[in-house]
Amino acid sequence: MSYLSEAEAFFSLDIPKEGISEIRRYIWYLGDGSAVLYYTATGYSALNREQTIELKNILEQ
Repeated sequence: MSYLSEAEAFFSLDIPKEGISEIRRYIWYLGDGSAVLYYTATGYSALNREQTIELKNILEQ
């Protein structure tokens, strides 16, 4: 999926000892301050501006 490589951010939460990737998300930030999180071929979440700010704050810690 080439559009995944165009995501503006990617994060993964893993359990290294077990070799398991718990959560993988690709993030696209939109011009209105909102964002879209992609997690499966048919699954995504739309974040409003406030949720996007909160997510950015968490990722910057």
